[in-house]
Amino acid sequence: MRALTLVLLFAAGLSGQTPSFDAASIKPTPESGDPKREGPIQITGGNINLEAASLWNLVVAAYGIKDYQLSGPDWMKSAHFDVVAKAPEDASLDQRRSMLQSLLADRFKLAIHHATKDLPVDALVVAKGTTKLGNKKDSEGKDSLSITGGKLQFQNYTMAQLAGFLARGNPDRPVVDATGIEGAYDFAVELDSPTGDPGDAKRAIGRAMADGTFARMVAEQLGLKVEARKQAIDIVVVDHAERVPVEN
Repeated sequence: MRALTLVLLFAAGLSGQTPSFDAASIKPTPESGDPKREGPIQITGGNINLEAASLWNLVVAAYGIKDYQLSGPDWMKSAHFDVVAKAPEDASLDQRRSMLQSLLADRFKLAIHHATKDLPVDALVVAKGTTKLGNKKDSEGKDSLSITGGKLQFQNYTMAQLAGFLARGNPDRPVVDATGIEGAYDFAVELDSPTGDPGDAKRAIGRAMADGTFARMVAEQLGLKVEARKQAIDIVVVDHAERVPVEN
């Protein structure tokens, strides 16, 4: 999944006429003796170059969703394609996302609909006692995130923003804000970084994300906790997709 992380930056929403790529090519990834693995993503200006991308992850990328928000046939995960596309130089990221949706509909005859489904979520809630968030910010400002002295520093962060950040290290289920806490705060979280070096601190974050303890570690230091629940989540359902794309 990480191979398509950057494609998820195709952010939401485009109104009006749907733009299209200046040129686009989709071809089945050539067979080889090695297992199919999704290659690196290269986005240079308006160019998109995807190697061995599964149709499943192409749909995830095009609609800006997580893996658990897609419902479709299993063969979409094993069918891999090489995608090369050129967008207009002035195309925004959300426009490129819309272009990718149109490309999949054109070449794979992809048809989808949106629905809601009760899925497991990690709810961020207030633990017993008081939180350790400090004082609420008096005025609105720009939010920021940094690593200083072995600490992860959050500035002007709301609980909804914190939940969104924690979801990055929670690939299997969403993290949702259920704290009921309004407003923005400045707070810090200690990392397992004895040296305090930024590189060491980043590796500590990576380890905690990899073993699934990151969200709970952050929550506990702030007087919060993560609680397993079920919640209605928007999903994309694939109604139809061709196994072989229309020729370029």
